[in-house]
Amino acid sequence: MSQAFDENNAGWTREYAELKELLSDEEYSAARATVNNAFYTSPEIAMCINSALVQFGFKGGNVLEPSMGIGNFFGSMPAPMQQSKLYGVELDSISGRIAKQLYQNANISITGFENTTYPDNFFDVVMGNVPFGDYKIFDPKYNKYNFRIHDYFLAKALDQARPGGMVAVITTKGTLDKSNPTIRKYLAERAELVGAIRLPNTAFKDNAGTEVTADILFLQKRERKIDIEPDWVHLGVTGDGIAVNSYFAEHPEMMLGTMQYDTRMFGQDSRYTVCVNNDENFNLYEALNKAICNIRAQMTDFERLADNEEQTEEVIPADPDVRNYTYTFFEGKLYYRENSEMVRQKVCITDSRGAYQEP
Repeated sequence: MSQAFDENNAGWTREYAELKELLSDEEYSAARATVNNAFYTSPEIAMCINSALVQFGFKGGNVLEPSMGIGNFFGSMPAPMQQSKLYGVELDSISGRIAKQLYQNANISITGFENTTYPDNFFDVVMGNVPFGDYKIFDPKYNKYNFRIHDYFLAKALDQARPGGMVAVITTKGTLDKSNPTIRKYLAERAELVGAIRLPNTAFKDNAGTEVTADILFLQKRERKIDIEPDWVHLGVTGDGIAVNSYFAEHPEMMLGTMQYDTRMFGQDSRYTVCVNNDENFNLYEALNKAICNIRAQMTDFERLADNEEQTEEVIPADPDVRNYTYTFFEGKLYYRENSEMVRQKVCITDSRGAYQEP
């Protein structure tokens, strides 16, 4: 609600004064900053994305939401996902504290994503709605790429997902449509784009009070980085001659509207594009579920070492504090951490007669 932070807006004088009174200077500055980059996701959209993950075969594991707001993605998880170990990150202290109250069993950090130290190749799923904005985040590991904030979130999320894991996020249409293909080349080398859905520019109007064209991306991490440039790294054109990502040019059914030049804000010569749906009977939830049914993906697991095949197949989500590819004890049992999972190990000991026994 940008009006509530405008001291010169006469219609919002009471709300402006109340916010200034209730919030500390630090809280007020953080809340005001979200006006420019936080577009809170409706539970219906979050529910559809979670349903897609179940459709892909995800049955629970380590889940990260790196820009969680108050946690609508956590709150809309279907039954198969509810046993997951949840990790969340939220920069705004008020939203983060609300999320901590709502999801008290989740591991939630109130800080910037760039300040977190989760290990790479750890999460089965990274999901959420990343911040949009034309500015950069300072992170020594990624500074050389010169990413804008939304692309930075995608790059870091992909590094922290395990091979075969899924990054399912909402991002600005600029990620797929910008003329510079650098971020798409980066992503394509590390993940397969199993599907994308373009939302109409009114998708966030009810929840965030703004019109913005955004995309849902489903990226499945590769086992290893490869040098590749699939078609979606490059741009194509719609039937009306408007530049869009090649994926949408080839799959127009995955756009929940039509691409147009936005002449309202930028005049008749505007080249800024938006996705518009003027159907009075349009139902976003139904349309989104229909589009998701067009995506084919299968969540894969790691191929375990041959000498693990005889071991007990008791598997639990990994603890990020345990170093990868090391052993640890949990509840008196020995486990071996392999990326996002810890596998129970079969341990034998010898008694005084030299006979082997399993403890």
